[in-house]
Amino acid sequence: MASILVATFAHPSAMAAYRPPHRRKEDRVESVASMKRTAAINVAAAPSMEHIASISRSGGHAPNEDALTHYSTQESFRAFIQSKLTKLYEKYPAFQQSFRTISRDERDLFYSITDILLLFRKLREGLIASRRTDKFSVEVYETSARLALLITDHAQLVSSLSKLIPDLYLASKPAHSTENLDTDGRSLYVQIYLIYQLSYLRSPPAFLSILRSFPSKFKQSLEPNTLQLPLRIWSLSNSSSYRRLFSLFNSRSLSPEQTSLSDEKQIRSSNLDILIQRTLDLGLLQWREGAWAILRTAYKECPETFIKDALGFRTDVEIETVREWLKARGVKEIVEGSGRWSFAGITA
Repeated sequence: MASILVATFAHPSAMAAYRPPHRRKEDRVESVASMKRTAAINVAAAPSMEHIASISRSGGHAPNEDALTHYSTQESFRAFIQSKLTKLYEKYPAFQQSFRTISRDERDLFYSITDILLLFRKLREGLIASRRTDKFSVEVYETSARLALLITDHAQLVSSLSKLIPDLYLASKPAHSTENLDTDGRSLYVQIYLIYQLSYLRSPPAFLSILRSFPSKFKQSLEPNTLQLPLRIWSLSNSSSYRRLFSLFNSRSLSPEQTSLSDEKQIRSSNLDILIQRTLDLGLLQWREGAWAILRTAYKECPETFIKDALGFRTDVEIETVREWLKARGVKEIVEGSGRWSFAGITA
């Protein structure tokens, strides 16, 4: 009777906690099944690296739209991008070895790099949204800039370099840090940034304005000769001495043997850095346009040998290359085979 009273007036939670022995095994099975279902739901909810949402383009409606604001997801996404780069290197081993400029004529390689750059842009948006400013961020921006340079993607090159220099470099590692500066490429990418800006702006005062905007502590963190080449180009461009400027660009040209470097550590140790040379190649094209504007305004016609020299073509460049360059701009040879070209009616 007492046991019946105890059972009757026991606390409800105590009664609910009791399960007959044959039910306990069922509970354990159900618990395991529940854990598996939860795990499956979580896996399904986790964003696919291939289709992870872009922060700037999700519009607030995409699932997992903030996934790339999480550090762990950023690192997983970077590894995913690297897997694509690795496959690209395996397919085009010469590309990895030479870091040469890629033209649109090499369609498969060009568009593969373009697609990878779009993934890097998506990752950079996540870094900005999460305000991440560590070494990981620096590597992402440096790699983005390098790939953009190789396929001449001006928008991505400028957006990557302008974020790196100087803010991200300063935030990731202060100038007073005792850490070896070779752990990032700040000196290399500062040269690329300054040469690029000077060549595309073609404005010596604007270049000086950029240079003066660098905090003194950032300048102190650079290697001693970092500004030497950009300042030399600035000096020659300021005097409007195109021939001397072209001579400087062409004197730094790399032979095919010099471009066979196997990794970025070797590149950074090279006196004539391949990536800087790529920047000079782009710069030369821009300065050539400036010289062309002067030439076609100052003369009605010119011999092709004079044109070749005035526009900064290297001495080893075949004259046929110069002729094709002129024809592409609508310039016509006065008499076929005469070697003299008329600028009449040419405005660009």
